[in-house]
Amino acid sequence: MRIVSQDGWDYPYDSIIVFSDGRYVMARLVNNPSSVYDLGAYKSTQRAMDVTDVIREFYLGKAPDQTAVFNMPEE
Repeated sequence: MRIVSQDGWDYPYDSIIVFSDGRYVMARLVNNPSSVYDLGAYKSTQRAMDVTDVIREFYLGKAPDQTAVFNMPEE
């Protein structure tokens, strides 16, 4: 599975750690945790946490499908 950030960057889910930080959904590289990337910005902390949960649910439903793509919602 891959995640496409709001600004179009493509990240392989198995190579990142996805987390919410305030109003942002962020990603850290598994092999370089000091590198942090912004996947999306939202109007509230709750919305960012909800999007993080949706990513996790999408992954659990699509994990065997390496061609699955999750596009970060705009809002």
